[in-house]
Amino acid sequence: MFYGLDPNIVRYLMRKVRKELNFRQNDVSEEDMGYGTISNIERGAENVDEQKVFRYLKKLGLDDERKLTKLVRQVEEDIDNLTFQLQQIESMIDNNKSTIAYPLLKNITIESFHPLAPFLNYLQGRYYYAKKDFKKAEKYYKLAIRLCNRYKLNPKDNIVSACHNELSICSYAQNNLTKAEEDVEKGLSVYDENKERKDIKHSLMTNKILYLIRSSQYFEVAPILEETWGLIPQIDSVHVRLNLYKSRAVFLRKMKKYEEAIDVCKEGIDIARRNRSENRQLGLITVLGSVFFLQKRYEKAKQRFQSVLDYDPEGKFPRRKLEAITFLSIIHLHQKNWSEAENQIKEAIEIGRNTTDVYRLTKALIVCGNIYSSQHQYEKAAPFYQEAEFLTEKNGYKERQHTALLQLAYCFGKMNKENDRNILMNKLVDLQRNLNVQSEDEIYGID
Repeated sequence: MFYGLDPNIVRYLMRKVRKELNFRQNDVSEEDMGYGTISNIERGAENVDEQKVFRYLKKLGLDDERKLTKLVRQVEEDIDNLTFQLQQIESMIDNNKSTIAYPLLKNITIESFHPLAPFLNYLQGRYYYAKKDFKKAEKYYKLAIRLCNRYKLNPKDNIVSACHNELSICSYAQNNLTKAEEDVEKGLSVYDENKERKDIKHSLMTNKILYLIRSSQYFEVAPILEETWGLIPQIDSVHVRLNLYKSRAVFLRKMKKYEEAIDVCKEGIDIARRNRSENRQLGLITVLGSVFFLQKRYEKAKQRFQSVLDYDPEGKFPRRKLEAITFLSIIHLHQKNWSEAENQIKEAIEIGRNTTDVYRLTKALIVCGNIYSSQHQYEKAAPFYQEAEFLTEKNGYKERQHTALLQLAYCFGKMNKENDRNILMNKLVDLQRNLNVQSEDEIYGID
């Protein structure tokens, strides 16, 4: 229709020229080519008469083939240059140089209907996520998706899937697991195998696996994990690959396939070391330590957890430090080293209160309750279980809420608070009926 030129670029030029002429769509409409028709032309609707399209091009002074071709080629060159610039900025953000990237982003001014506007807003979201400003990050990701829908933009890459993936990551960081699962499903539903950013599918699948494991949906995760694990050779991103290694190790641990889990952890740790992925290396070491703990190889487990602390004495990775200290306190609890267990779990709780990671904090709170309960100090244990139960209910961690309720009910029974215990037991029964679980699959140090 457009002399063999890219229709997306021609539609962009139409809107750009009209706005440069200070025309609204109504200003250039005619009796048989109204506002709706012009809107459809600019949005690329398929049911528009071809003759009306050429009449509209003529109104804008774009009907000369040579002139239009020259303009399209110039726009394509500009887009190519801007794409390179945005990709460089994305590389900066990927490599923790967001402070350098931000002024470069702010200096880029393009129209909201520009073909690269979604990419620009996506990078704005990435910048704010790096700053842990999740609300602003979400605003830009949603804007990028909205622009694609509003102007019927058809990016050559899977930027919409990428935005949904990042929205899921934002939701996960804010402890909203349900929303994270919804966003990752949306990202998978709009993914196009024929577009660029093919690796975004791997990230979406890996994140979906993580969310399912976090919500203890092991039956659902098994086939997805097997499918994605088979794609390992195709996954370019080291971070995505290592996330998959960790999820597989956790799943194998759940299935009590401890030796297989150990092999996966060791292989993943080696990949992380070679690629200097410190955070994921420490995460895999922690999982490895937990497997050794379940095998009752306590000294090996303790060595792994302590190595995490030794590697990061300044607390650059607080979530990893929180996990390692919590597991060390569990070992002390198991060995009835009460003072060491108490000191370490209090440190873990303090770290947890200073992060946004409610999931790991609630585990530390339950472990702290277990330490006191194991010493028959039920009055001291109860407040920690109560706080954990409140936070898990608030954030939708139903399985962990089940664990906290169970332990709290036990404490109330020991404290002869039968009315309080009965209330909790009724709540526990309702929760268990909805979840169809016996208890959470986690390591707390009490059999």
